[in-house]
Amino acid sequence: MNVKSTAAMVSVLLAAAGCHYFLPPAEPQIGQVPERNSVRSGGLELTVELAKRRFTVGETFTVQITARNLTEHSMKFAADSDALHRVRILQKDRMAWRQIRTYPESVMKARRHWVLPAGKTAGFTRRVQVRRDWPVDEPLRLTVELTGRPDVTCAIIVSVAPTRQRQK
Repeated sequence: MNVKSTAAMVSVLLAAAGCHYFLPPAEPQIGQVPERNSVRSGGLELTVELAKRRFTVGETFTVQITARNLTEHSMKFAADSDALHRVRILQKDRMAWRQIRTYPESVMKARRHWVLPAGKTAGFTRRVQVRRDWPVDEPLRLTVELTGRPDVTCAIIVSVAPTRQRQK
């Protein structure tokens, strides 16, 4: 007897006894549910959100980034480029995580300052395209940091699904 028929039988018996029992909803496919991670340090909360964690080669996905000032004072950020945030894709090798991509891919070197007022939130969006050189079926680490605050880095593990080979 399989699990579903056993659960259905138990459900009928409990209903007959006046109890209510509900089967849990079907599990979503791994990597196909929204993912969110937050980190706090020094009065700053950094949150990263993805619609899912498993992608295909060529697919473009959106990284939602939110920075929130948890203090009663404005925070000043000294950015070393025109990008206010960086998204990195890292691959695990034998000893450590090795960077394979950075977004934005090109930035202008410029000293730029920006301010996050006390108690306020700033939101950013980064579109990332999965490249052919990304490893398939292994964990990749997507990290986000605000330029000027490398001490606050938020990460989510993502992966790339293998492409189907056409049969001849």
